[in-house]
Amino acid sequence: MRASLIETLCAMSLKFYWLDVFGEKPFSGNQLAVCMNAGRLSTEQMQMIAKETNFSETTFVLSSTERDGGYDTRIFTPNTELPFAGHPTLGTAWAIDQSLLESNSKRVSLNLPIGQIPVDFADDGLLWMTQTDPKIGEKDAPELAVSAFSLDVSDIKGDWPIRIYDTGVPTLMIPLASPSALKRAKSNGEAYGKLIEEYGKLLCFVFCEGGYEPSQDYSARVFCDCYGIVEDPATGSANGCFAAYLANEGVLGSTQVRASVGQGYEIGRPSTLYLDARKTEEGLSVKVGGKAVIVGEGVFDI
Repeated sequence: MRASLIETLCAMSLKFYWLDVFGEKPFSGNQLAVCMNAGRLSTEQMQMIAKETNFSETTFVLSSTERDGGYDTRIFTPNTELPFAGHPTLGTAWAIDQSLLESNSKRVSLNLPIGQIPVDFADDGLLWMTQTDPKIGEKDAPELAVSAFSLDVSDIKGDWPIRIYDTGVPTLMIPLASPSALKRAKSNGEAYGKLIEEYGKLLCFVFCEGGYEPSQDYSARVFCDCYGIVEDPATGSANGCFAAYLANEGVLGSTQVRASVGQGYEIGRPSTLYLDARKTEEGLSVKVGGKAVIVGEGVFDI
């Protein structure tokens, strides 16, 4: 059975783009491989390719034509399929624009398991995705969260809540009081395991006020061991949850948020993500923006 699968793969050629998303130049941001016209692949074959690239995510655009106004797309980590992820959504929209639409799009929409996600192309080079309406959990006590990342309760920014937000992937917001606490954060295997046992698979968004660069408003790190990635350099889904958190919790004294976040600096992949969120009587509106930079392209002869 296994040999037959590999033989099938070896008969295929698959066009791909290699991108860095949420970076300002190559070798920054979050790596992404986008495979085009991949509808002929099985789920197992897609998972094998994602494991081979070993990027945090690899995407597969199933067809060169739209269905219901969007392009059917699947997203895989090296270990599992995801219903949504931020930097793959932006990067895949960029690749579709470059390869299928002659680079003149104002909007490209992806059909993902969580629904259709539009990506808008701004004149300043930023790509903006509109995320789904966030689901909001109850406020949580800090003890389990801080022990999972080798921190103390005194490291928590006390007047900001610890809470799970979900715009496609559940994400635990952990506000810290200082950049030094953020730098010290690291996954604690046993305590982290208890956290995941308690809440299920989720991203952990650890953040503080003040950026790595003067132009940034916040610094953040995202830990996701349960998805096979110890630390992610730029996480659009988690930052969408953060935008919703800032607009909803009232911690800034406003229900409208325009901010930028630095991420990935501790692991040598500096990234900048832009947030735009607002809370109205109709609910929370969340957008996350950033750039996509081409690193290379080619064909998988598999």
